[in-house]
Amino acid sequence: MVAFILPANSATGDYEINNSYRIDSGSAVGLSRFGNNSRNGNTFTISFWLKRTKLGTYQVLVTSKVEDSGANGFLISIQANDKIQVQGQVASGTGSGAGRVQLTTSAVFRDTAAWYHIVYRHDVTLSTATDRHRLYVNGVRQSTGTYNATDQNVGYSFFYNAGSYPYAIGNDERDNEYADFYMAEHHYTDGVSNGPDAFGETNDNGVWIPKQYGGSHGTYGHYLKFEQSGAGSGTTVVGEHDYTTGTASTIGADSSGNDNHFHVQGYSV
Repeated sequence: MVAFILPANSATGDYEINNSYRIDSGSAVGLSRFGNNSRNGNTFTISFWLKRTKLGTYQVLVTSKVEDSGANGFLISIQANDKIQVQGQVASGTGSGAGRVQLTTSAVFRDTAAWYHIVYRHDVTLSTATDRHRLYVNGVRQSTGTYNATDQNVGYSFFYNAGSYPYAIGNDERDNEYADFYMAEHHYTDGVSNGPDAFGETNDNGVWIPKQYGGSHGTYGHYLKFEQSGAGSGTTVVGEHDYTTGTASTIGADSSGNDNHFHVQGYSV
């Protein structure tokens, strides 16, 4: 579904987001793109606006998990208790220690009328462990009830950054798990560490609103505006896993200039 939305919580500002992407778990809808293992696994940023439509259930927001057995991968989700969780584990990880990141917010997010701006900032080059994995909601860094940081300069590439596994929005194909929400203005900046002020700002009424991002997405980054209305698929590529590329004419079109278009799965405009 393509919908017109105003900035966060319907506050007006100079920059308006014109479209959003709606998915629901009953339709098994999602977007996916296979990556490139040349991506920077040490430094990246994920930013998007989210409006919830179902509470009290596990919701996959962004994931890149292996498609067979195993727990390795990268995942941003909302838990059944309505807290946001980030998890990452490398292929050689054991579930804890240097190869694993996990953080869970102390706060819960249950307002289905509001738009939440979520930013995950990943930079394991930093010497301070508590700054290597940072999560912000509406410009505010979140306190965490659970936090585990990777070691500095671990040099690992999470499956999120691997070429053989998909970056997916709203679905985890391995477990056939799908989500229910609206999403808008989805950025992934490869090799670039951004704070929330790169994507938003506080207006005169004290409301966090979006602003136009003027920085780099890196070589393998993307920017999904959800402006196109097509739901067709691109070319099927045969590799370690068969997959379908996206095109510039579908709702998964990349506007970063990198042509990293997303494949549209199970979607009717």
